[in-house]
Amino acid sequence: MNKFNRKIISIVLVILTILAMFMLEKFTDENKSDKVYQKIDLTQNYITDCTIDINNMGIVKYYIEPNIVSVYLLIKVDKNARNLSYTTEKLDVIVSQGTKKGIWPKLNPEDELEKNKKNIIPLNLELRLPNEDIHQYNISQGKVKIIDKQKVIGEININIINSKYKN
Repeated sequence: MNKFNRKIISIVLVILTILAMFMLEKFTDENKSDKVYQKIDLTQNYITDCTIDINNMGIVKYYIEPNIVSVYLLIKVDKNARNLSYTTEKLDVIVSQGTKKGIWPKLNPEDELEKNKKNIIPLNLELRLPNEDIHQYNISQGKVKIIDKQKVIGEININIINSKYKN
């Protein structure tokens, strides 16, 4: 191979590398919305709605794993709330608490929820949806209830839809 051919191959490889970087950046941007983040203030409202539209997820998530949805709730509670726990209704869900940096152990409804110094409970939900319902507008509905010493202090209505199939 002569010197000229090596230069052409080097230039083509640089261009292909740059194109790959742009494609990976686009892929990352496209899938940033595969998680739902919602701030909820239970000090203002007893009942709050959280609507999740799986049509807004990234293309890879939508076509590869649309039946599992990650929801990260930041729930503000009264400063006097103690012994907090949760229950769920009509949801196939794994609940955990944690940060982006650590492993999130699964929580059971009898476990006590931790709140931070700002009286916010980070609650992570991994919802499993019925595969047969993914291709309709209303996919699933359920509730997460926050409990303070056997008394319900707030309800979060979780509505999962697919706006792609709206009539």
